Amino acid sequence: MYIKSTPGLPSLMGQKLLMLLLMSFVVTLCTTSKAQAQPFSGTKYNDLNNNGVRDPGEPGLAGWTIQAYYNGSTVTTTTDASGNYSFSSLPDGTWTLFEVQQLGWVQTGPHAMVYHVDVPGVAVSGLDFGNKEKCSNPSTVSLTVGENDDFNPDNGPEDTSPSPELQAAMNFSYPYASSTQLDNSGSDRVIGHTFTGFLPDGCYVTGARFIIHIKDLDATDAIVFLADGSGVWGATIPQILGSGWSSMIDATITFDLENLPAYPTTNILAALQDGDFDFFLQDDANIDYATLEVDYCCDSAPNMQGMGFRDINGSDAQWPIGAQITTGIGEHNNTGDAAVRALQARPNPFSDHTMLSYELRKAEPVSIDIFDALGNTVYTFDLGMQSAGLHEVRWNGVNAAGTRVATGIYGYSIKTPGGRSTGQIMLQK
Repeated sequence: MYIKSTPGLPSLMGQKLLMLLLMSFVVTLCTTSKAQAQPFSGTKYNDLNNNGVRDPGEPGLAGWTIQAYYNGSTVTTTTDASGNYSFSSLPDGTWTLFEVQQLGWVQTGPHAMVYHVDVPGVAVSGLDFGNKEKCSNPSTVSLTVGENDDFNPDNGPEDTSPSPELQAAMNFSYPYASSTQLDNSGSDRVIGHTFTGFLPDGCYVTGARFIIHIKDLDATDAIVFLADGSGVWGATIPQILGSGWSSMIDATITFDLENLPAYPTTNILAALQDGDFDFFLQDDANIDYATLEVDYCCDSAPNMQGMGFRDINGSDAQWPIGAQITTGIGEHNNTGDAAVRALQARPNPFSDHTMLSYELRKAEPVSIDIFDALGNTVYTFDLGMQSAGLHEVRWNGVNAAGTRVATGIYGYSIKTPGGRSTGQIMLQK
């Protein structure tokens, strides 16, 4: 099922969810004045260096629509020749200010995507919105938490890795216990994960999709997207899946993060521009796996330190600059007739060591190469002849000289005469 913008979708998501989205990750400007004495104002600018902040020399953008929303009412203005806009004489209330995005551009700032301002209030300026033109040939990176094993709990633990900010948000938003274990049904709980390391230095996000496979659905279950642990979008399962949700045994849902059901914004790409993205699910549904796919552009050859890749052509070599890239934590690519099959590395991400697990269809000699983002082999296991069945090997995050390697995403290739299987692992501090 593919989720896109749905006119008329209910915006109320439950009291707790609504509280999270209204109270977190926004710029709230509160005053005690009894009337809006002066306007709220800002500039729509071309973020030439895509850093989310207006720097000297970055020009304003004329003719862009900026809207203020409160309690079902929308007030609209347009930026002038210098990119400036302002609102005045708004009725009392907490208003959400956001831009109406244009094709061919992506929002880079603010990271929160919107501003919240209180009326009555005093004059507030600097409520700026940054945008960057998209490139014509973006690259794509993909990260996955969990294994696509149809909710099989017998494959061993598959754990999420929520950031401290996300964990705090989950603890604040719901009175339920939090969990990090996938493939595990439960009630009255919240489970979340933080995707990191998907954006090279000097690059910017131009598109993104979030895919999740869930089951054991309930009318009160909700999915929330966050940035730095603060809510930017959310909806309940009935709002997402529509009237037929209750008859579904399970569902695989794809969210276009440029074109979400309105709340009131439909595009949350600005929340990914710092290279991390949070989600959580509450409170009864079971997660099989979740994937974040990100399209990005770079003004120059990107710094790929910390980035990984899937070796599609079997060369164990770096991709050409500008080529499509697919990476995935816990994602595997098999060649041959499944003579060897990479299983979930555990733990992943890891800081001390990880166990690379795999399965052989028949007895064969095995070798495993671990390589960095440039395709350079950093460590090789020559394991000799091994019997059919399950095996695992421990990697301590060192190179052939025994020196600790840098943090980042690494690929590994498990090779036999009958085939090969690859996967990705992330080394953290």
